Amino acid sequence: MRRFLFFIVFLLGLGTITVHAQQDSIPTDSVLYQQAIQAFQDQRFRLKVNSYEDHVRPIKPVQSKSYVALWNGNIVISCYPGGWANSSSGWLSGGRVANYRMKTDKKGNLRVTVTYRDDAGRAANLIFRLKQGSNHCSMTCNPIKFFGKFSLTGELLPYE
Repeated sequence: MRRFLFFIVFLLGLGTITVHAQQDSIPTDSVLYQQAIQAFQDQRFRLKVNSYEDHVRPIKPVQSKSYVALWNGNIVISCYPGGWANSSSGWLSGGRVANYRMKTDKKGNLRVTVTYRDDAGRAANLIFRLKQGSNHCSMTCNPIKFFGKFSLTGELLPYE
C-alpha cells in the first residue's frame, strides 16, 4: 500500500513539474515588448501582419504569409489580403532604407519612422507605432511617389 501511495505522489509531482515548465516557456507581454524594442534598436525585425486597410477597402484580414521585414538596410513588404477577389494574389515591395528614426513619447509608446526607396524610384515613409508593454504594432505607409496610403497591423518580432 505504501508503494502504491508513493507511486501516486510521485506521478502527481511529475505532472506539476511539467505544467510549470510549460507555463515558463510562454513569453509574457512585457518580454515580447522588450524583444520588439530590441529588434527596432537593432534594425532587424519582422512585422507579422494580421490586417490591412487602405482608402478603398475597409479593414480586412490577411493571409498568414503577409509580413514586413527589415534587416541589413533592406526592407520588404509582402501583403496578401484575404478579402480580395483572388485571395492568392497580393503584392510585394522592397528597397533600401534611406532614413531610420526612433522616438519614445512620455507614455513609453515607441514611434519608428523609416524612409525607403525601391529600384523603380518609388519611395515611402513607413511609420511604425508600438504601444507600451505589448508587441502589437501598427504601420502606416505614407507614399512619396506612385502608390496610395495604407495601414497594416500585427505582431512585431525579431528578424531571424
